[in-house]
Amino acid sequence: MMLQPSQTKGMSPFTKGTFLLLLLSLCGSQAQLGTVRFRGELFVTEFPNPDPMLGKEEIITYALVNGMMKNNLQFSQAPDVVEQVPDLVAGMTISVAGPFNETTNTIFVEALMVEQQIGGKDYTKPVGVIDITSVTFVLDICGYKNTHDLKTFNSTWVNGPDSRPGIRTMQDYHEMCSYGKATFNAKNNLVYRLSLPCEGVNSWGEKWNANLCGGPEIYGWAHFAEDYARGLGLNLDIYKRRILILPPGLRGCGWAGLASLGCGSSCYTWINAGYGAFDTIFHELGHNLGMQHSTTPGDEYGWADGIASLDSGSLQAGASMTYQVPNTQASDKNFVRIRQNWKEPAPVYARTPNFYISYREAILGDSGDMNTRGLLPQYANRVSIHIFDGLQGRVAEKPELQATLIPGQVFQDKHKTLSIKFISSENGVATVTKTGKVGCTALVSGA
Repeated sequence: MMLQPSQTKGMSPFTKGTFLLLLLSLCGSQAQLGTVRFRGELFVTEFPNPDPMLGKEEIITYALVNGMMKNNLQFSQAPDVVEQVPDLVAGMTISVAGPFNETTNTIFVEALMVEQQIGGKDYTKPVGVIDITSVTFVLDICGYKNTHDLKTFNSTWVNGPDSRPGIRTMQDYHEMCSYGKATFNAKNNLVYRLSLPCEGVNSWGEKWNANLCGGPEIYGWAHFAEDYARGLGLNLDIYKRRILILPPGLRGCGWAGLASLGCGSSCYTWINAGYGAFDTIFHELGHNLGMQHSTTPGDEYGWADGIASLDSGSLQAGASMTYQVPNTQASDKNFVRIRQNWKEPAPVYARTPNFYISYREAILGDSGDMNTRGLLPQYANRVSIHIFDGLQGRVAEKPELQATLIPGQVFQDKHKTLSIKFISSENGVATVTKTGKVGCTALVSGA
């Protein structure tokens, strides 16, 4: 079956241009359902996994929205569709085709066409400082009262006369962790408080009630709050991020925070006031920027750039290179990336692992202890080696810590093609040697 330009359910003609087209064949119980084609903006939301036995910490859900119409996307019978798309993140414009279940509004995707490859990500190495914009709603729902009052909330949101000494505000988090590349001020980040009823219908026609905490509920609460803001005359197009602070005690909401992965025309963050601290909100807002989880608690990174990107073209056999790599808190250029493309050729969509080598000390933003969210001792004054394929929106490929090294220790990758040795550190400088057995040798020193 070819996915052709057409006018069908919720769909306008495909935009002319070059698209990524994926075709698969399905058989089984869904075949009797009517096949539909649907075009819209992709919504990607991360939920905690309710069943830890499945072996994943999170579950990512996909939905396609076109105006007032929303269809869920299911890839379970065709997982290669997701595998062959480099990035499936919120904000992309895509078209899909496949069997459609009208009861659950679910399309079992057989074919997928990417019309807008990049989505609406905000953070794409901008020139100059970017202004973060958001509207935050502190919610009471169906008699469940929020623990935050507006004055206290605002005192920890932006810097001002009511800010408490020694307590980092959301403005501090953005300015510090972005190395001054982003601002978060009161003018562009508004806060409202409102009460919601016990049940309703979201903008996509899905019923919600306060006794549940699924997709219809979290988006129903968001749509209710957005309608409230529009009723006040607020132009929501100016404020891309919509942050909802939920009251504690809601049934089924046993998580600290949820967020959209990526940001299109808008993106969402939900915080459970019974669990989520302000650094949790900042963490979830990072997902709106397309950031993925680290697999190591307390070892998440900010918005850094690499000082060098090495691969088979620059890592020649027998060659040596030396780099001065600043401490991650001292500069926004603070890691070396090694792309393992010297192995046998692979399909264009396959993962190409990248090693990221950095050095951290418990200073500045990393200072403090585990009670104050400082860098954990087992990661301080060490060289960290991570592996990541650079893609977004896919939980299985989140960054993974491979090793932390103290002086004298050596790391070797599982293919025995690359070894990394932490030689020494002095005055914030970590000297590291990297040696590749298969055509790759380099000497790197880091600060």
